[in-house]
Amino acid sequence: MWPTLCCHDDDGRVICIKLNMVAVKMLLFGCYFPYNDHSNEYVNKVADVVGFVESVCQQYPGYKICLLGDVNFECNISNAGFCVCTDMAGRYDLVFCDDLISSHINYTYHHENLGHKSCLDHVIISQDINSYVKNYEILLCPLKFV
Repeated sequence: MWPTLCCHDDDGRVICIKLNMVAVKMLLFGCYFPYNDHSNEYVNKVADVVGFVESVCQQYPGYKICLLGDVNFECNISNAGFCVCTDMAGRYDLVFCDDLISSHINYTYHHENLGHKSCLDHVIISQDINSYVKNYEILLCPLKFV
């Protein structure tokens, strides 16, 4: 019943913990996606992370999926990283949970000099367990790290 380390990628961008509970079996992924430097390599780097996640999911059919972490993109169709993740989400029936953020802090990145705030950290879960997640909070204000 205790969580066990399932695996991690060689680049240090993904770790997976496996939960085998009575009611549900779940893969919990902690991810750190590459920053969008607008290079030709960016999409390939994102595809590497997504490919690793998918390879693990294929090894554990029937397991629910929870992917969370710093994906380094906002959820909009103009971002190539979001498009790659959306493709995977479609294949595995996953949903983004951004609409469940319950705290007054709705951003995870803040550049004070530019006046830019965005949400670059996301929770993505299996659609059929979405109804069990009521909300989640961003606990630390990014401004406190300055």
